[in-house]
Amino acid sequence: MRPLYDLVVLGGGAAGLVAAIVGASLGAKTAIVERDRLGGECTWRGCVPSKALLHVASIAHGVRVAKVFGMVDAEPHVVWTKVRAYLDRTREAIYTRADSPEALARFGVRTIAGDAAFLDARRLLVCGRDARVTLTARAFVICAGSDPTPLELDVPYETTDTIFDLEECPQRLAIIGGGPASFELAQAFARLGTLVHVVSTATRPLENDDAEHARVLRAVLEGEGVRFSLGVRVVASSRFEKTTVLKLSDASEIPCDRVLVAIGRRPNVDGLALDKAGLSLNARGQIDTDHDFRTSVPGVWAIGDVIPGPMLAHKAEDEGVAVAENIAGHTGIVNHAVIPSVVYTMPEIAGVGLTEEAARASTEIKVGKFPFMANSRAKTNRDTDGFVKVIADAKSDRVLGVWIISSLAGTLIAEACIAMEFGATS
Repeated sequence: MRPLYDLVVLGGGAAGLVAAIVGASLGAKTAIVERDRLGGECTWRGCVPSKALLHVASIAHGVRVAKVFGMVDAEPHVVWTKVRAYLDRTREAIYTRADSPEALARFGVRTIAGDAAFLDARRLLVCGRDARVTLTARAFVICAGSDPTPLELDVPYETTDTIFDLEECPQRLAIIGGGPASFELAQAFARLGTLVHVVSTATRPLENDDAEHARVLRAVLEGEGVRFSLGVRVVASSRFEKTTVLKLSDASEIPCDRVLVAIGRRPNVDGLALDKAGLSLNARGQIDTDHDFRTSVPGVWAIGDVIPGPMLAHKAEDEGVAVAENIAGHTGIVNHAVIPSVVYTMPEIAGVGLTEEAARASTEIKVGKFPFMANSRAKTNRDTDGFVKVIADAKSDRVLGVWIISSLAGTLIAEACIAMEFGATS
């Protein structure tokens, strides 16, 4: 029997949208299955609302420091309902223009709403509100995204899925977790007037990033009022009336109005019946693939947060392009050694390749650093926090990694990526 589709994509987030659009543009009859709204984590609960909130927070901070530039000393008055409305408008605008079924239809992609589960490696059952349909395809691409990793607490808590929908801005916020989302949201809420306390089992912020840059960021955040309890864990929690108290392993306590748990993410594969397709998960609950994103089952591919690698939207999108090209018989490649990461605090931390610690552990290296304190443009803007670090192989001089902390780090890192992609020397 001839398959209904050439390509069926499971998941309408960053990875799935790109895979479906590229697949259709290469001539494949394509459908995308999504149980919620298209756009996925990035549009609704991740990249878009978090960066919109950070933008609002940066404006509030700008008002506070305006006196440095000769302007009237003032304190911003934040109206949370209007901030929430701005976040909602931003999400809706991006969804309408780029992520909606109508937008995908312009590329020839059909959207099918419902929960998907494999019947076998060639058939997918989709159950929506109004209908059940069985889809067959020449190729299935699994890119169902990820969910926040839960934490056992005796009190209610927010996650990165719910924090942007609060009815009011908390006066006191405890954030459990030591990754990028923790620090981005810590700074955002602190700049909006919240007393923020970050708790992490890690002994330093951002364990996967350059240690020197992380120290600079911590100092900046502490200067803005963020408190830290590192190398400890929450051992108990209780709530009385409107106050939650977290008890830590160092015997200290944190009173707060809200708790945000941001301890990482896990692949969202529950309910897909992968076993019926002949697939199994690795020890971390991920789907293993080869270099071309093929799984162990012919005709079934996987990309994005459900496979090993950093859970980043731009990484997922790049894999979406590559997998569609591979399915079409072309050559799609993702260089996983040159995937940049950005922490969108202010200053930003951006890096690509190896950190100094990782590089030093594997080979002989040389390191070059330049501070923004010595950059005239940074001085005129009073934006001198941070520096650039270049890590190179001591013998070949080939660049192994570049790390930047600066207000423009997320933009500047692109040049480092290009340099490394083409094998540049320092």
